[in-house]
Amino acid sequence: MKLSKVNKRKPEQVLTCPLAAAATFIDEFNVSDMARMLGKNAKTLLGKLNNDNEQNRLYLDEAIQITNLTNDHRIPLAWVTGLGYLTVSIPQSNLSDEELSDQLLTVQERVGELSRAIRLGRADGVISRKDYADIKAANLSAIVALLQLEREIETMVRSSPDDEEFSE
Repeated sequence: MKLSKVNKRKPEQVLTCPLAAAATFIDEFNVSDMARMLGKNAKTLLGKLNNDNEQNRLYLDEAIQITNLTNDHRIPLAWVTGLGYLTVSIPQSNLSDEELSDQLLTVQERVGELSRAIRLGRADGVISRKDYADIKAANLSAIVALLQLEREIETMVRSSPDDEEFSE
């Protein structure tokens, strides 16, 4: 896992480095409001999210609080991805037949996005680091969609007389 101290907002690092992922909150959230809700000083929180600042460091408990407050999971996802793991959110309820069809179409859409990212990345004959980051993100998105579909199908499994003949 890369923990470079220079420009944490590089796309190839944001997907695999929790500190780089945390730095992107500066661009997408009102840090003053977030600090107030967390009971922190806004300038201190800004410094903790700015990885070029050596005086303030983001602690794990703060990263958890930010994740819970914003319901944005980019920090823990970057952490586990950087460690070589893949996460899949567990479906909360069973899907109807129509929703299952939508999930299957989502899988196809994500695979299409992966194909597009690969085609665009190879268009000039060189896959750059940014191209690779885009391809990797699209690939992970497709994998997650497939795993979510499999998990949804698992929630539909019911006992049947054929179960005696089949055992895992």
